[in-house]
Amino acid sequence: SQNLGENNPVYANTLQNLAKVYAWAKQLEEAERSLVQANDIWLQKLGTPINSNSAEIARQKGELSMLSGQYEEAISHFRTSQKTYQKIFGERHPATVRSAAHLGRAYWMAGQPTKSKKITEEVLSTY
Repeated sequence: SQNLGENNPVYANTLQNLAKVYAWAKQLEEAERSLVQANDIWLQKLGTPINSNSAEIARQKGELSMLSGQYEEAISHFRTSQKTYQKIFGERHPATVRSAAHLGRAYWMAGQPTKSKKITEEVLSTY
């Protein structure tokens, strides 16, 4: 951050990558902190939560929630990611569909097979 500055988008991307490393190492709290910091940078730079960077961070937060068994929280993150991508790119864009697939998996893990099936069928019909 000393060379780039703590509000630089490159630094935000680096934080997102660092969060992946922390997640692989099962350091979920550190991963979450990195994602929150990255998202703060994107919100400051772009001025709106409706951006693809924030959508990707929401997806990453959903993955962290899945790893920690917080399935309802994961559902919320994946839903945010999907809705944001949909507003930006439309419902047939790969990023939107990928987030929907993650949402379906989260519903399954949360013990909501009916919602999981509905979303999974929607994902399959998109491709």
